[in-house]
Amino acid sequence: MGAAADGDAYWELPIPAQGDAPAEAVDLTKSLNPGACGLCHLRQYREWRSSLHARAVGPGLLGQLPYMDIDDAEYCLTCHAPRAEQQARILTEPDAPQPEPAIPELSLLPRAPPEPGGVDCAGCHVRAHRRHGPEHKPLTPHGPVTGLALFEASDFCAPCHQFPPGTGELLGTPLQDTHREWAASRHAAAGIGCQDCHMPGGSHTFRGIHDPETTRRALRIDLTRTAQGIRLRVSNTGAGHAVPTYATPRVRLQVRSVQDPMHQVEHIIQRTLALDPDQGLVQQSDTRLFPDQSVTLDLRLTPAETGTARILVEPDAYYHAVAYPALLAELPEDAHHQRRQLRQAQADSGTSAYVLFEGDCGVWSGQQARCRLREGGLGPTTDAASRVDR
Repeated sequence: MGAAADGDAYWELPIPAQGDAPAEAVDLTKSLNPGACGLCHLRQYREWRSSLHARAVGPGLLGQLPYMDIDDAEYCLTCHAPRAEQQARILTEPDAPQPEPAIPELSLLPRAPPEPGGVDCAGCHVRAHRRHGPEHKPLTPHGPVTGLALFEASDFCAPCHQFPPGTGELLGTPLQDTHREWAASRHAAAGIGCQDCHMPGGSHTFRGIHDPETTRRALRIDLTRTAQGIRLRVSNTGAGHAVPTYATPRVRLQVRSVQDPMHQVEHIIQRTLALDPDQGLVQQSDTRLFPDQSVTLDLRLTPAETGTARILVEPDAYYHAVAYPALLAELPEDAHHQRRQLRQAQADSGTSAYVLFEGDCGVWSGQQARCRLREGGLGPTTDAASRVDR
């Protein structure tokens, strides 16, 4: 599934079982558990633990697996838990609780905890118990590290962030089309790749639309008081792909009058999907912002009126409002464990919304002027209009 010749070989998915560790390897390095890696690579481990990669196998996925056929389950796990060892354990024990990765205490090193789910250290860096990375290192506690240029190329991310042709397509476009979107952008032409934005300085946090700062770097916001009212213009100037690039997030642009809150306009930025009982998954609209595209929202006001603007980001809107409710409705009544998992997933997906920006525009002063913008952040959005499940 890789997007480059060396990527094809490196990203054979699922990643084949590692086999026996070399006899000469230090005992600790024979473990594939991220906690063992974290003893020496503490910064990378802590960053990874905070990432969505570490949580790629969670209650939302585990609650579905028992009711999928084996082909669908294996397809999902190809990216959510890419190593053969992970998949074998998850598929044979889908109801078993997934152990939390933790840094083992020194006294516990001989019995490191079992490997967790998710896209972990070994999933990216280990093949046949041999370590790989962006730099060649001839001598380490786990033997030589083979340096591969692939680690610094966007092709490294393509196996999971670019669905192949004919897979998961709606209206001729894959549900995950990120690599192709990037390849057509000026960012690719300028040599700005995935790692530059999502792994700055070698960070392993893999921040994306769930992170307000990352989203702010992607968008340019212009809020202006005009003689006619308020104009809000949002441009995708910083992302080398569509915003959002996949179908689960939603971005809401809202402008309203202070004097008459019912006088408002709203625009949704989203690839909007619905579940049709006869057709299955269908696309209703696609209003996403592709690289260097903009959208403008105008609200007419009298010269004496003032107004506000708000940009809301709901990273898990589709899961929360559509996917999890539909799955819960289909589960058998006696599927108590799966119901608990999916309810937990739905609750979690309802907490990720945040206010990206808010703005205030005063009365018409006789000349066009920029309005005051302030940054929002993570936390509950209390206004009814901002609820993820509206």
